[in-house]
Order: sequence, then C-alpha cells, then structure tokens
Amino acid sequence: MDLTCPICLNVYFKPVKLPCSHTLCQSCLEKSLEISTLACPICRCRLSVWKRRLKDTSACIDKSRETEIEHLFPKYYSARIEGLEASLTESELSVLREVGESNENIVRLATPGSIKSEFDDAFKRLNRNRLLEANLQEEANLALSRHILLESSIDNNSSDDEPIVQYSRHSLTYLDTENIRNVIFLPRNPSLSSSRKKNTP
Repeated sequence: MDLTCPICLNVYFKPVKLPCSHTLCQSCLEKSLEISTLACPICRCRLSVWKRRLKDTSACIDKSRETEIEHLFPKYYSARIEGLEASLTESELSVLREVGESNENIVRLATPGSIKSEFDDAFKRLNRNRLLEANLQEEANLALSRHILLESSIDNNSSDDEPIVQYSRHSLTYLDTENIRNVIFLPRNPSLSSSRKKNTP
C-alpha cells in the first residue's frame, strides 16, 4: 500500500482518492485546486464535474487507508490531528521503510529507460525535420537564382546564334536558338520575339 503523498511527500493525512485513482492528502488536494485548473496534479485528469458534485472533499477520504495509516503511525497522526508540525519517530520511520520494501503493488508508469528513449526519438525526428526544411529552402533559393539568371540571359541576348540558358528543374541547359529542344520552361519575353522577327529573312 502506498503511504506517502506525491505532493507533500509526507505520510498521508486524510487521504482523498480521486476519480483517476490517484490519492492525495486532503489539504494538498484543496491547495492544488485553488491555485490551478480543476485537474489532477499527477495525471491532469479533469476534475471539474467531480468537484461540482462534491460539497466537501471530506466525503471522499479513503477511510480504510486512513485507519491503516493511523494504526501504523499513531504519534504522527495524532500530532497532525492536533494541528502540529509532525515528523515520524525512529520506530515509525522503520515501519515506513519496511512497508515500502514489501510493497509489491507498485504501479509503473514506464519501464526503466523508456522515457529517455522516447525523448531521444523525438529529438531525432526534430533534427530530421529541421534538416529537411533547410534542404527545401536551399533548393528554393537555387531555383530562384536560376530563374533570375535565365531571364537575364534572355534579355541580354543580341544574336539568334548565341546560346540561351534554359532553365530546368535541376540544372541549367544551353540551347541554340535555331534548334530549341527539350524546353522545360521558357519565360515569355516580348523583346526576344521582336528581335527574332527583325532577324528573320
């Protein structure tokens, strides 16, 4: 049986069992609900409906666990009831250690190392996505540069015999204006058309 509150890390005092099956000290639960959203501080399960139906958290105190704790730690519990700052005696600390060692019903949220492995995988995916975005941006910049170079070459062309730089998706291709082949992209340029008409016999 779990004997310590995950919030204050002390032995439970008036343990309240939540709908999500987590257990907190009554005072720890009330403080958590006051300073945060109506959710379990352990698993973030929503408690708004449960809280609205509940008039007093005292109604949800786990009586069987409270009785067991009061039996195991009588001096500690009686001091807490009187409102004193209590601490476990040596004998009570010994009992707590013994119960902890014999507790076979520990709920494991993850196997050892699985959280780190999950984090490493997520970090690798993030780096791959960043690299992919960088490569796409680089390709876009190269495509823009090739497009500008192509337009500049066409504008500066003064002879039909002079090669034109032809833009393709992955490379620059030089074409003879008298025998244009494998044209993938050629921007319209009125000046080039008029120049061809003047030079045509």
